[in-house]
Amino acid sequence: MDTIALTGTFNTSDTGPSRVLEGLSGALADTGLEVHAFTHGDRDEHPHSDVHVTRFEKTPQSVPGFFSYFKWVRNQVRDLDPDLVHPLEEYPFEADVRTVQWTSDSYERWRLCRDDFRGYGYFAGDILLNVANRIGAARTDTVVASSPETKRQMERYWKFSPDTVIPLGIDAETRTPPSEVSDPPCILLPGRITPKKGQREFLKGLDPESRDYQVDIVGGVSDREYWDSMAEWHDHHHGFVSRGELTQLYKNADVVVIPAIHENFSMTALEAIANGCLLVITNACGFALFKSVQESEGVTIVPNGTETAPVVKRLIQEIELNRLKRSSYSLSQNFTWYKIAREYKIIYGR
Repeated sequence: MDTIALTGTFNTSDTGPSRVLEGLSGALADTGLEVHAFTHGDRDEHPHSDVHVTRFEKTPQSVPGFFSYFKWVRNQVRDLDPDLVHPLEEYPFEADVRTVQWTSDSYERWRLCRDDFRGYGYFAGDILLNVANRIGAARTDTVVASSPETKRQMERYWKFSPDTVIPLGIDAETRTPPSEVSDPPCILLPGRITPKKGQREFLKGLDPESRDYQVDIVGGVSDREYWDSMAEWHDHHHGFVSRGELTQLYKNADVVVIPAIHENFSMTALEAIANGCLLVITNACGFALFKSVQESEGVTIVPNGTETAPVVKRLIQEIELNRLKRSSYSLSQNFTWYKIAREYKIIYGR
């Protein structure tokens, strides 16, 4: 086996799905495979010179657009005739290996947070793509779920179990040993500003004028009304930042908080532990359900967003906070793309 075809999102906006395609494809290329990525998005070039990117003419904006993309990928795969086909997102056609990162994402958000509703048209389109997602998984030889939460959704909504669960990863070279605890401790709240992310529930328990801690909020505003309800925190907001700026914010942080109402995985959690930040995360996030995460002293898992603020205020008083940060950093070695790629290569070899 020498040639592999991946499919998925590839955007300069550096979304979670884009980081998945970039990270896994680069790690697979490092193992000696010839990797071809058939993508939609606005990026044409991969930072790894041995990953060949072929981009769909435009980013799909509708269900017909996505099906045009799926058919285009199928034609590209037929022309390339790779040894193995591995879609990383929705794909309704046959494949050898399939990674399922989500199922009925819009429904899950609406079920858990009625404020996070994007309209009936979007909801209906998401259902159709979810059906295509299920059809493609059923036509695939080996199906991988990206987290225990995704596995739960597959079994509940698809009546279909994955063959295995393999987490998403982080680039090993981005791992940075933790810095000493700041004075006052620095709390980072990353993520798009939207009800799904649960920022308001967390911030309600903190004081924007407090001298006991510093709070940095980073991420684009997806829901203006939701963000305006937190007006007293606007001066703490950095907005959407570049990858380099985000990395520096992680390096400066002592505690990263993910108070999300729902996340199938959470790439933000990986970025936090890779920079040696103590992580406080809700159990509604798929990352929090891995056994190694639950056993780590560097991660505190809470039942919901409203519980995050009291926990954070207690933790920043912890005299062993530096030790907890080191524990978080140590956990990140279990989630490098190199290790994830090795797990996939075992599956490919079957």
